[in-house]
Amino acid sequence: MINGEATSTAASRLIDAHYETANVRSIWDKKRVERLAKSFNFTIYELASLCGIEHKEFVRSMHANNLRMPVCILLTLLENTFLSKVFPDTIDLFDFSNDGSETIEEEGMHGAETQGGVHEQRGGSRLGSQEEA
Repeated sequence: MINGEATSTAASRLIDAHYETANVRSIWDKKRVERLAKSFNFTIYELASLCGIEHKEFVRSMHANNLRMPVCILLTLLENTFLSKVFPDTIDLFDFSNDGSETIEEEGMHGAETQGGVHEQRGGSRLGSQEEA
């Protein structure tokens, strides 16, 4: 898991488990990063800049098959958004249907477990309301 018990909620645990089930971090090896860069007609360095990461760190991490999770999530989102019709192995991070997290679909992200969270304390929904805007 990515996050510890002290700060986790049911939703954060489901999201962390979803990323693990989808192998988000392990799929981003040098070959896949190069495929994405080539598909966008980017250099590896331009892809690193798009991710907001120092070029040397990106290349070093890519060669070690050890890109940081936020980078892997961003690359996965980009790949699926723009290349899912080209490559059959892209991952839709918003598809929770195959990893046992059906409670999200049935009850929403937080279900009954808000426990006085920020959104409940403000009296608003997760996305806010027209009155709050």
